[in-house]
Amino acid sequence: MKKSLVGLLILFVILMTACGKVVVEEKPEIQIGVLKGPSAVSILKLMEDGMYNIEIYNKPEELNAAIVKNEVDIAALPTNMASIVYGRTNHATKILVASTMGSLYVIANKDVEIKTLLDLKTVGLGVAGKGATPDLVLQYFVGENENVSYYGEHTELASLVTIGRVEAALLPEPFVTIALTNNPDLEIKLDLNQEWIDKNEEELPMGVLVANAKGIEAAPVFLQDYKKSIDYVTEHTDEVAKLAVKYEIVNSEKIALEMIPRTNIKFITGNEMKKMITSYFEKLFALNPASIGGTLPDETIFY
Repeated sequence: MKKSLVGLLILFVILMTACGKVVVEEKPEIQIGVLKGPSAVSILKLMEDGMYNIEIYNKPEELNAAIVKNEVDIAALPTNMASIVYGRTNHATKILVASTMGSLYVIANKDVEIKTLLDLKTVGLGVAGKGATPDLVLQYFVGENENVSYYGEHTELASLVTIGRVEAALLPEPFVTIALTNNPDLEIKLDLNQEWIDKNEEELPMGVLVANAKGIEAAPVFLQDYKKSIDYVTEHTDEVAKLAVKYEIVNSEKIALEMIPRTNIKFITGNEMKKMITSYFEKLFALNPASIGGTLPDETIFY
């Protein structure tokens, strides 16, 4: 189920003293879809300002289908799905910006012994979604792992590790903070984002914004606004925490305040984005070609 956050304002009025005239900047009338989690947090300021039509989706698969069908013009997707969508739309979509770096953590009870990646082969580890980003990153580090159990959704896995039904869990935010808050005996054992940086000397680009033709046309204006929204998130954490509760990303400001720093939201474009994502695609392709749609995309995937 998705929650509609329809923008209340289409026009953003800028007053300038230029021959006594009022200059009106019209915002592009585009539909934007984001996922409940870091990508939704990144755009909260634009939701609150009401300058765009924005919807929050619970499942990547739903948003994937929406951008393919042109039901949304800009979509926040897991990076590997951006490649799949690029193929399914006959190369009509482009990646605008890398906005969500790694936010994957292994959590377990304090008495569970996990100090290195190799320890993940000796504990019962829960992962949500076989072939989804957490699973792919895990396979990249440790290969096939017979101790892994797969679950349908992060919400389910977070609940199970909270009540001790799962020994350890690989989760993204906000589910890490939700679990830690609900059970103080849980702790973060491994930060897979830092593990990725240590091994590859670059960030783990987990999430991007993808645009169709209409979204690409709107990109020059939209990206400026989106950058301001991300800056706001990093500079006004207290206010963003309130918005995260208002728009039902999490249910308490306490959780939001702890979660936001670990969402690892950034604004990366241009050559830095291309290099980082191309390297990521190459690693996923070597691991499982189907994870990025069966072929390595060329540079035309980038805006």
